[in-house]
Amino acid sequence: MKPTPFSRLATGAVLLTLMVLTGCVQPVEVSDFDGEQLAVTIKTNSALLLVDFRADWCGPCRLMDPKIEAIAQCYARELRVAKVDIEKHADAARAHEVSGIPCLIIFKHGQEQARLNGNVDCETIVRAVDANL
Repeated sequence: MKPTPFSRLATGAVLLTLMVLTGCVQPVEVSDFDGEQLAVTIKTNSALLLVDFRADWCGPCRLMDPKIEAIAQCYARELRVAKVDIEKHADAARAHEVSGIPCLIIFKHGQEQARLNGNVDCETIVRAVDANL
């Protein structure tokens, strides 16, 4: 079933309510990574890692920013979030076979667990994260 604009708004409202109720409204760092930092983090990170492959000129990528930041805040204890600019770090995008942006990849114990392509809604990201916790 295709989500309606109302369901996307409702999902955003649910996420905001969740953030307020759980107290996860403190600022959380979303790190900018280069290819080398990303490779090391994927191999050594014990927590779940969400990587946002993006570019500054990409409109859908900019639309994803508030969603990514909200997810980072709500899952601050269980999830680390990184952004990779594919223009500056094309090697990282090639290494992970990113063919379009925005592209979110979830890693756990050094292995890719899920991949989300395009401007996906918060609910889809939450389901992917929850499925891998």
